[in-house]
Amino acid sequence: MQISTKIILESYKQALATAHLLNSAQLSTALIESDFAFAISKYCAHVRLWNGLEVLIRPILPVDIDRMKESVFHVLSNGEVSQESLSLRFNAVTNVVKDDMLRYFTNIDYDSHFAFAALIKEGSTWKGVATARIIQDKDDSSVAEWAAIVLDAYHGMGIGSCLLYCLSCMASHFDIRRLCAVVHHENYPVLHWMKKASAYQEFYRDCRFWMFETPLNKTWIPSDEVRERLERAAHGKGGVEDECMQELQRTVKKIDQERFLNGCRRTVEETGMKETMSGKRNAPVVSFVTSGQDDFDIGDLF
Repeated sequence: MQISTKIILESYKQALATAHLLNSAQLSTALIESDFAFAISKYCAHVRLWNGLEVLIRPILPVDIDRMKESVFHVLSNGEVSQESLSLRFNAVTNVVKDDMLRYFTNIDYDSHFAFAALIKEGSTWKGVATARIIQDKDDSSVAEWAAIVLDAYHGMGIGSCLLYCLSCMASHFDIRRLCAVVHHENYPVLHWMKKASAYQEFYRDCRFWMFETPLNKTWIPSDEVRERLERAAHGKGGVEDECMQELQRTVKKIDQERFLNGCRRTVEETGMKETMSGKRNAPVVSFVTSGQDDFDIGDLF
């Protein structure tokens, strides 16, 4: 899977490096940031759900680590994500967040690992309420594991459905034919999804996965307008209105340029964390099935 966002990130990195090397004025850096935000917007969708809620879906960016860290602490402290939701999502209960795990979730490579975030506007700020991701199988490029989590208060609104549909369209576009996940036997909403997606069970890597073909059927998203916006974003042909573009520009502006230039690529430890775990037990890299001895942390939310 070779997603153009990876090329966009590398181009942004090279432009910043050149600007720093030439000691370019702040105006030049601002123009680079503006161009980057516009390029990212092609993978974004601004949709209105059946209940009128407006949602911005965009790729996760390295800068999201700080926002995610703050928000994960907030939602755990205030119970916005219940222990039941965490248990069903990660197949393990946890209330600890480690920096290396957050970096793993936000410093994605846009090649074998891609993630979307869903945000809603509360007053003058945008709040992350859900994320979803796919990680391509290292041995079979036609398969990727998917995962998603939505704040409890926003369950049943269609946010998760939008994210999964968008990911399924992107996966199909890049020749990933099947998406898979380990689903807790009491996770009835996702099991309902699997039935709706005509999924089947397959024993793979010592775990029982639910598999379904990509893309999901168009009936997955009843609204033609919402579905078309999600499909355009998945194919890099999306776009957003001025208000959402301003939010993208603010987010890009928050990127720590020095940290981005010097540490954009994941360290060996961060890259190998799940790969090593997967190699030891052939465990999923997203679903976080635990042997009972592993210390898993949330981080798939901001």
